[in-house]
Amino acid sequence: MAADLIILICSEAWQLLSARDGQVAAEDLSVSGDRLDRAAAEQIASVVRKRGGGGRGLALAIPSGWALAASFSTENLPRSHRHQAMTYRLEEQLPLAAEELTADFIEHGRTALGIAVRSDRLSEILFELEAAGVFVRLVCPAAILAVQGLRDRLPSSGPSFAVIVLDGRVELVGLRDGRPMSWESLPPEPTGLVAAVRAGMLSAGEDEPLPILTCELAERPRRELAAVGDAHVDAVADASALDLVGRGAPAVLAGRMRPWCNLRRDRLAPADRLRPVRAALTACAATFLMLLVALIAAAAWRASRQEALAEGYRADQAAVFRKLYPGRAVPTAVHWRLEAEARRLSGLRGGSAEAPTRRSGLERLREVFARLPGGIAVQVLELRIEPTGFLIEGRVKGHVDAERIASSLQESPALEVDSPRTERLPKVVAFTLTGRFADAREEWTVP
Repeated sequence: MAADLIILICSEAWQLLSARDGQVAAEDLSVSGDRLDRAAAEQIASVVRKRGGGGRGLALAIPSGWALAASFSTENLPRSHRHQAMTYRLEEQLPLAAEELTADFIEHGRTALGIAVRSDRLSEILFELEAAGVFVRLVCPAAILAVQGLRDRLPSSGPSFAVIVLDGRVELVGLRDGRPMSWESLPPEPTGLVAAVRAGMLSAGEDEPLPILTCELAERPRRELAAVGDAHVDAVADASALDLVGRGAPAVLAGRMRPWCNLRRDRLAPADRLRPVRAALTACAATFLMLLVALIAAAAWRASRQEALAEGYRADQAAVFRKLYPGRAVPTAVHWRLEAEARRLSGLRGGSAEAPTRRSGLERLREVFARLPGGIAVQVLELRIEPTGFLIEGRVKGHVDAERIASSLQESPALEVDSPRTERLPKVVAFTLTGRFADAREEWTVP
């Protein structure tokens, strides 16, 4: 399993964090400052390839000094173009214009924490990394990634604080229900930290002592924090701040967790968004084409096999025809001719229960007229006798006469008569009667 890689931009030398199975290893890169040239990007790409990671993209953890953060209300914001509307509302809290920023937001109820960075500060770094073959999928402040690495230890409900010492700064993140609601980057002196925590407790409006989770915080600041409202201060003893950064990013890169903040968007979005999954998509397309070719080949083989079987059956039928009728030309549809002859001979012999019963049309006509009632004036316009049924169209004086005719025919066990269809015309009633012969069988048709 390949390691997940995080490029950590520090105040001194940049670092490459490799995370695998919960273990994080760090190594210094030959890059420092806030600029990245082509040669340095090639060196980073070489190290990334050597570590065998980055197949699904890397994370770029930026320092707190590069980011701007502010909390604001989201009331009365429109649903459409909401991200843009929140960017303009964040602009009111920051000294930069919205057009210069790339921002992401962590919403909670009617408030949101906005985290932004100057687009031009990161665009050149991302461009050089992408040109060197390093795909950056996640851009997030290192402090937010570290707090996300503490997600399993944070209270799932109510307000709390996380204090992490990272790159010489004290990162204070206020949380509610396990999600960041405020973020301050403070100098290492405990005075400012205590004041910020006290202000956060007052804004939270909770009477009970709030839990505070710390990482790499010195003993003295921890004691002073514990004295603020009798807060419950716990220290993370089994992980460093770099370990937390290395634990927060892999779950996001693997898709198991949605990042709290990802600034790889808008002006900082990748040129090729499908790059992490392009190899998988190509493999899927190749597999689909191979399956399609296999299906076409199987269908062609099946068609040829069926054609061969059909040709064999036609040859067998032709042989039977030549045996029965020597000297006669074999017709095109041999099976039709053989079936017709079999039916004809079976009817002549009378030895088959399937032989059709042939009765003349005059006999059928007599069966119908014998059942017509007397004493009714009826004008027959059309009388149609078929092998299996009959139709009578005519006119009578009233609807009752049409019903009497139908009832009389229905009394015959040899006839199955439907209800009459009638229509009132001037002075007369038109009727239509249809029925079937109970003993009728389908006549054979010999081609």
